[in-house]
Amino acid sequence: MTHDFEKEEIAAVLAEVTRGDVMESVHRGVVVVVDVEGNLVASAGNVDQLAYFRSSAKPFQAVPVVESGAAEAFGFTERELALSCSSHDSTPDHQRGVARMLEKIGLHEEDLRCGISPPVDEQELARSVLGLVWPSQVQCECSGEHAGMLAACKQFGYPLDTYTERDHPLQRRILEIIATVLGMPEDEVILGTDGCSIPTFAASMRRFAFAYATLATPRQSPIRNDPCLVQAIDRLRAAMLAYPVLIGNQGVLDTEIMQFTHGRIVAKLGAE
Repeated sequence: MTHDFEKEEIAAVLAEVTRGDVMESVHRGVVVVVDVEGNLVASAGNVDQLAYFRSSAKPFQAVPVVESGAAEAFGFTERELALSCSSHDSTPDHQRGVARMLEKIGLHEEDLRCGISPPVDEQELARSVLGLVWPSQVQCECSGEHAGMLAACKQFGYPLDTYTERDHPLQRRILEIIATVLGMPEDEVILGTDGCSIPTFAASMRRFAFAYATLATPRQSPIRNDPCLVQAIDRLRAAMLAYPVLIGNQGVLDTEIMQFTHGRIVAKLGAE
């Protein structure tokens, strides 16, 4: 089955940049605001436009770290739970945090399946280019998420070497969680493969907005009767808001939104 991601009139003009009397550029996008029941409050562009959730799904993909009991079993701190939700810039602090997570669960960098990518942090990238640091999967912006997945697998007793595959029991549970917060049947969630090799999920922008309304206030959302899921989302959101620099980095949009609003808004970027 193929899905048409390119439709006419999918995006609204959100910003126009002028230089003197000349319009230099036009920026289009889709904005969707829904309440905790999924009712549309405000929008610009096509709210039913399909997109992939990508890294914006990470707070939900990290739920098994908490619900499995892995966070307690391995003594994860709130900083380490934040890294489980992160797309970090691979600063030395980020990398040390992921390394501590792996040490706590008794695993090593080679157990990760996220692959190696250049550090986003400029100073760390320069050190890598100069050969002052050895390339490592811990440098990958998704290494914290993958370390959390390995912790959940170890706690559940799931296979470790295939944890990124769609039919792995961890990924099947994550799909169930994603479908729940999107308010969709599992078989209607479109699956793809993310850049770090794990499954990613496509749905409408309206559904993503609904998921984030749930992330913000799960106790008032349709999942309120699932206390384990509510507790896990509450804890992960609190960790993100307590340590926004671990989610991205200084100067990164999601980190700055959470810092500037002093924890009143939770934010997470996703590629594309």
